[in-house]
Amino acid sequence: RAQSILKGNIEACTSVYLRPKVNHRGQLFVPERTLTAPNPKCYVCAPKPEVGLACNLKQLTLKDLTTAFKEGLNMQAPDATVEGKGLVVLSSEPGETDHNNDKTLEELGLSDGCALMVDDFLQNYEVRVRLQQEEKEKSWRLVTDNDAPMPAPVAEPEKPANGSNGSEPKPGPSKARRDSDSDMEIIEEDDEGEPVKPPKRRRTEMSDEVVELC
Repeated sequence: RAQSILKGNIEACTSVYLRPKVNHRGQLFVPERTLTAPNPKCYVCAPKPEVGLACNLKQLTLKDLTTAFKEGLNMQAPDATVEGKGLVVLSSEPGETDHNNDKTLEELGLSDGCALMVDDFLQNYEVRVRLQQEEKEKSWRLVTDNDAPMPAPVAEPEKPANGSNGSEPKPGPSKARRDSDSDMEIIEEDDEGEPVKPPKRRRTEMSDEVVELC
């Protein structure tokens, strides 16, 4: 694998795992078929490693910031400088920045949107950290660019006042239509023998629907 790297043939390289004991195939070195591609969501494997640190700049101290780098970014000996200024904020050298451990980030001149270049003295590991103000008491969390925002709540369509879904109600079977006597009109005759005028609404013989006559 080292020869493939020296020849620049990276695609021919594969990941090789050293097992604590021989497996059932008698292998101590277990290679993979292909080299695992970098995870685009990982701020370590990204071409330009960058991560946001959401915290309360008025309450988070430099000592807390060191803890965030060690626990959140898995650094062992973090060094941090202000991007573009070269101002040393945190040093892994003992005694160099220890006197600022109890000062808040705001007291150190760090503000919302400030960028820090953080690298680990004991590892080949460097990442750009953007500070984001968050109104929480002495807490911090890492925010990557791949963190998708919460979707907005979908507003439910307003129901019409009559309780329908907006479409015309479809006629369905009902007792009134099944009952042949429900739409009958009773016509009474006067004593003179002259029939009373029927109303304009009457029922047709071939259909169950009510027809309006002009």
